[in-house]
Amino acid sequence: MNGDIVGFVTAYLLPTDKTTLFVWQVGTDAAVRGHGIARKLIMDLLERDYCKNVTKIQCTISPSNKASLALFHSLAKHLQADFSRQDYYGISLFPDGGHEQEDLIVVGPF
Repeated sequence: MNGDIVGFVTAYLLPTDKTTLFVWQVGTDAAVRGHGIARKLIMDLLERDYCKNVTKIQCTISPSNKASLALFHSLAKHLQADFSRQDYYGISLFPDGGHEQEDLIVVGPF
């Protein structure tokens, strides 16, 4: 935006399922949060040729990360797709107590 980087997304196609895009991280500058930049970044990925067969998106999110949950709910609504959540990385995987569980979020099919 005006020559400055205000957001990024890292994602990959699952090696075992090329119809699933796994979103690893999404970040936006505080000054532009709430303006749909993160969703636009993900939608840009979906429009690229290597995502032509993608029918669902996955990610993991901690239950307290309300902003990320809102992003993927918004994405599901935009894509007219289902949104689901299931337990994935339980708290036992983080024995030092410094991290919440991570839930698997699935948006799709679309």
